[in-house]
Amino acid sequence: MADKYELNEGLTVQTLLDKVDLLLNGEITNEELDEWGKTLNVRTSIPMMEKMGLLMRLVNSTGYGVAETQEINVCELYKNLFFVLYLGGYLGLTNISKDAITYNNYDKLEPIFGAWIESFAKHDIDLFKDMLRDTVTFYNAVNLDTAMSHVDVGQLDKVKDENAKLMAQLEENKQLVADIKELMEFDNPATKKLLEDLKKSALNVTKNSK
Repeated sequence: MADKYELNEGLTVQTLLDKVDLLLNGEITNEELDEWGKTLNVRTSIPMMEKMGLLMRLVNSTGYGVAETQEINVCELYKNLFFVLYLGGYLGLTNISKDAITYNNYDKLEPIFGAWIESFAKHDIDLFKDMLRDTVTFYNAVNLDTAMSHVDVGQLDKVKDENAKLMAQLEENKQLVADIKELMEFDNPATKKLLEDLKKSALNVTKNSK
């Protein structure tokens, strides 16, 4: 490995992809890839202020807490972490385009270069991951607190009372329960509307019986 703080001039994501293709096609050996790797510069640590910038970039680029499922957020975070932190931060690749940050490229590069970069900077990488985990946890806590501050307690109580009345009515009407169960086996708009009408009807019966 050369002097660790010198930039790897001309090194790009495509350069790494080409090396992986050569290896997978049998045109170079693992030993030859290792020898090439020794000509590259890998940083063993990143200054704290630079870590702060990387944290902000990762959290913002992932849009944590915005996607429909947390599974998407987690996959996006791990993908971005590899390109932004491993390749950009420790290997020194500059101007990594959004087009290069894909799951296909991640799957090709991470198994080979992820562990290799960690062999030089594992302590600092683990520290950064702890910082990232704390940051995500903090944002999730803030989002939860914000969401809870907008909860309409009165509306929740109303829904709770209506559900209790519905359950009482269903308990008294076994045939209605059987009809609803049968309708739930069909997944189309018409039966869904009919199911909703049945629910409203049950509630009306309960109210009128008071």
